[in-house]
Amino acid sequence: MISNTLQFLSQHVFLILPLSIILMVAGFLVFNKKKPFIKFVLLFFPIFGVINLIYSSDWNTNYIIKHGVEGEGVVTSIVPTNNYINHVQVFEYNCTLKTATGKQVSVVFENNEALLYPKDQLNYLPTIGSVFKVKYIPTDEDNFVILTHKSPEQHCLKLMQNIGSANALYQLDKSNLNNKNRLKKELQLFLKAPCDTNVQKGFQLLLDQLK
Repeated sequence: MISNTLQFLSQHVFLILPLSIILMVAGFLVFNKKKPFIKFVLLFFPIFGVINLIYSSDWNTNYIIKHGVEGEGVVTSIVPTNNYINHVQVFEYNCTLKTATGKQVSVVFENNEALLYPKDQLNYLPTIGSVFKVKYIPTDEDNFVILTHKSPEQHCLKLMQNIGSANALYQLDKSNLNNKNRLKKELQLFLKAPCDTNVQKGFQLLLDQLK
């Protein structure tokens, strides 16, 4: 019940806010000149709508992290929709989750960064065919978050970002041994990780040039 409520609040923030305002206005019209104290209660509807808009996804995520169990997921298809949020097209991600008991569940989610935990500067959603780690509520499997720190693809993207930062410093001053050693270290970490072998070959060549 709690999971369903938190999931509903986090997924329908743009419905709940205007609905709360409508309920407040309707309440003022109905109870005009009747039971004045109710008007003060009605003011809390839009306040709750605003608070829900800001914090609902965090409430749901924290509940999942505290009460959920880990599983795996894989994206099977990505379908564009006709909807846009902040000028960004909404995509539907169809995927299959495998629970801790081996049960497979078909779920659909949108390109919403609220699903990612913990959030970082990358915030990349999984691609088709990529396997990722999740945490879900056992009685409500479609209420889940993607564990970015445990998903291989997310980890590889983070390593690539570190390589990019280290390489930028090295290119700025190639005579600086600290910059060179940092780049070598980041390249070695990527080569040891279970990342794309084609990308690893390119980074191996770069590492060889630094020796």
